[in-house]
Amino acid sequence: MKHTDRFLIGIVIGIVALVIAAFAITLQRPKASYKTDDTPENVAHNYLLAFEQEDFERAYAYLSPDLEGYPADLNAFMHDVQANRWEFGYERNHTLNIEGSRPSGEFTLVNVRETTFYNNGLFESQPSVSTFTLRLKQLDGQWKVVKTLRHVST
Repeated sequence: MKHTDRFLIGIVIGIVALVIAAFAITLQRPKASYKTDDTPENVAHNYLLAFEQEDFERAYAYLSPDLEGYPADLNAFMHDVQANRWEFGYERNHTLNIEGSRPSGEFTLVNVRETTFYNNGLFESQPSVSTFTLRLKQLDGQWKVVKTLRHVST
């Protein structure tokens, strides 16, 4: 075997090993899971996770009837989500992270950072970061989403 052939085989074996390692790391990442509903941050996390997992019944349960435009029932809520898929984060590659919270009178404001990834070609990716705030209020001992406040992208 020529030296060039051995070198080429080494490169191919190295690439295959990297691909296998990437798959192994991806498969070992823990799946997102629901948290207890005892804090506003956890409720915000669970609300957003319910959307990610398309568990609309659970997401609807986190909404306060005081919410402007509160859907009359689960079917109306699901229709709203389907009609406004972009607003709810579908059809775009993004991650959401709870950034903290602060009390504001009878409400708690939970800040969420959304990082959206845009692919401009095979080797080009451009992230865009924006933030929004979920306003939660405790009703009958349970934290409920009362409003979503959007902020400017950075």
